Amino acid sequence: MKNNFLLIFFLFTFKTIGDDCDCCNCLNFCENEENDTLDNKKNILDEKKDNKNDILNEENDNKNDILNEENNNKNDTLDEKKDILNKEKDILNKENDIPDKENNILNEENNILDNEYLSYFKFEEYKNNPEVSEEIENDTIDIFLCIDDAFVYPCLVTIKSIIDNSENKNLLSFFILIPEKFNSSEYIEKFKEKEKCKIQIISMGDKYEKLSTGRRWATPTYYRFSIPWITKKKKAIYLDSDLLIRKDIKNLFDIDLEGYCYAAVVDGSANEKHILPNLKGNITIEKGNYYNSGVLLLNCDKIRKEMPATFANLLLKHQKEKDSYRFLDQDILNIACHNKIKKLPPKYNFVLNSYYGGMLGVYEETGKIYTENKKEFEFAQKDATIVHFIRPKPWEGEYNSIKTKEGDENFEDWLKFFNLWGLSTKLNITEDLLDTQKTNIVEKYYKEWKEVAAKVAKSVYE
Repeated sequence: MKNNFLLIFFLFTFKTIGDDCDCCNCLNFCENEENDTLDNKKNILDEKKDNKNDILNEENDNKNDILNEENNNKNDTLDEKKDILNKEKDILNKENDIPDKENNILNEENNILDNEYLSYFKFEEYKNNPEVSEEIENDTIDIFLCIDDAFVYPCLVTIKSIIDNSENKNLLSFFILIPEKFNSSEYIEKFKEKEKCKIQIISMGDKYEKLSTGRRWATPTYYRFSIPWITKKKKAIYLDSDLLIRKDIKNLFDIDLEGYCYAAVVDGSANEKHILPNLKGNITIEKGNYYNSGVLLLNCDKIRKEMPATFANLLLKHQKEKDSYRFLDQDILNIACHNKIKKLPPKYNFVLNSYYGGMLGVYEETGKIYTENKKEFEFAQKDATIVHFIRPKPWEGEYNSIKTKEGDENFEDWLKFFNLWGLSTKLNITEDLLDTQKTNIVEKYYKEWKEVAAKVAKSVYE
């Protein structure tokens, strides 16, 4: 009973306290607050989870982009390599298509081949020549002529005409290039002593002897290719030996080459296309772009830098294929220096050639041969700076008749000149060679040449 009483008392007391303190409400509040905290924590966890997923997704996207870019780059690289391989394959195919004959002679136009002609285009090849002196390096106009015994006298006539028309003879320095076998040096030395001019005779030995020359020419025609390696000058002049110089040669020398290898006058046959064998295949030289090599102004610096291999290769081709070039050095020069030759007015190389009607009136007959300027052509007819006697020469054929009969002025000197050279002086007069106007011009130039030749005869005969 005592125990029951205690239980009733305890229950009564607890209820009274609960009514006074609102304990139940407190318990409920605490419970609710705890639930809110749990919810917040859950939300935070969910948010972190979402953020983490976003970051992971972004990282995956970036990785995928990088992988895609790498794959694209690899594909591009593979495509480029494939293109390169295809191009190399095409190149190999083209190379295989080149005829074996061409492959055996040349690889590329400007490749330096191991042939003897390449050695001709080096200073060392000529510096030990006993005839070469330091005068080559002095401040002079270097003028080169290339001859054998057959052309010694016409060569001296050309030199004499230069001297007589030069305002400053001290500027002139002549170089005569001769073959190993040459028997006319004494005449050159006599002329040199008489005229008190600078002339050096340079032996070329057996150079170019393996090249064909046809019936009309001789080996010295090729010597002009070596000129830039005999002189150390920036510029030089080459002249054939069948010329008459009527004005100061310095006018030609002072022409600005404007970066070209050579300056020259268009050849009389330039009204036609010239199709010539190049290093590989053929080259077509259009009308008005084929040049005569009888008068050349040389840009020695540029030729030394750019032309040795091409010259050597073409000369080797000519040696192996003897009929490659009808006009020998002239064809080779036009091929090697195609688009590298400056066009000069016709007055600097006015050609007299019976094959072309004396080159007089040719402009009207065949078109624009020398120049597009008809006045330049007409001026050259009347007052050329340089006259070129192609055919016939003043010392042969019908032109021996013009103003060279017994009793004429200088006839005795002229006779001595021909006797020294062993030529016949029997003359055949041909009055109807050309019409009156043309004949007057022809006679004028041939007479002038013979007057100079008579002076040369005095120099070498006395």
